[in-house]
Amino acid sequence: MHVVKLSSLLRLIRRETPLQTEPEDARYIDHIKAGTDLRKKTGRGDALALFAVSAIRNAREKLTGDPNTVRKNQAYVFHSLKHPAEIDALREIYGRAFFVISCYAPREKRL
Repeated sequence: MHVVKLSSLLRLIRRETPLQTEPEDARYIDHIKAGTDLRKKTGRGDALALFAVSAIRNAREKLTGDPNTVRKNQAYVFHSLKHPAEIDALREIYGRAFFVISCYAPREKRL
């Protein structure tokens, strides 16, 4: 299994100020703002998901020598999709091979 953390991909995008890494609440808020800024600048709700697809192609190339060659028994997990357009784009790209598993708990319960 290969995990693609979308928040980590945000760090690869050139910014005026680096993304905060701590404290955790500041890191979280800063990364959400960066994702929102990316969607606004590109005019695409799926911008970060498309960036993640590129990361998967790079991983495939390292595993198989070809970004278009699928490795058997290899799963890619997109960690933390935030926008409905991201799911729509991934469904269009991967078809029936794309599964969404989602969970949610109110802030009070998470604390």
